[in-house]
Amino acid sequence: MFIDEGLKIDIRRNKILEILARDGKVRVSSLRQLLDVSEVTIRNDLSELEKAGRLERISGGAIQTMKNFYNMDFQRRKNRKAQFKQAIGCAASDLVQDGETLMINSGTTTFFTAIELKKHKNLNILTNSLSVAVELGEHPTFRVILLGGEINSHYSFTYGNDAADPVKEV
Repeated sequence: MFIDEGLKIDIRRNKILEILARDGKVRVSSLRQLLDVSEVTIRNDLSELEKAGRLERISGGAIQTMKNFYNMDFQRRKNRKAQFKQAIGCAASDLVQDGETLMINSGTTTFFTAIELKKHKNLNILTNSLSVAVELGEHPTFRVILLGGEINSHYSFTYGNDAADPVKEV
């Protein structure tokens, strides 16, 4: 079966990005063995991926950039290191007392915190996170205020002056 060379390159580079997303770092030597290509090929792949802003080259390999991390969709980011995020969420929730008012920003760790907050009662929640608002909005004793503004649907949050102005009044 004939595989187009461009397709092979795309498959190889996507595999590099998958490993990078999972581990946060890749090494030229281990990628060479795993992908069964030369170190020159791997270095070329890493250089092209760096030009595209998908990673940052370091001596002997590459690391994930923040731009690459934030371009992951919410579900993939939520699942990355989920057990640590759950532990942080649990610890943060333990600091909260029933009846308090909280501001919760968007993010996957704050999403896990929101899940843990469900064991509380009578919380007032201000958030710019669509996922946090949906997660806590049906809790019978919570008052959830989703801050307005423009919606960033890729990352599931609101932003701008309309999101910030109500916070000034609190």
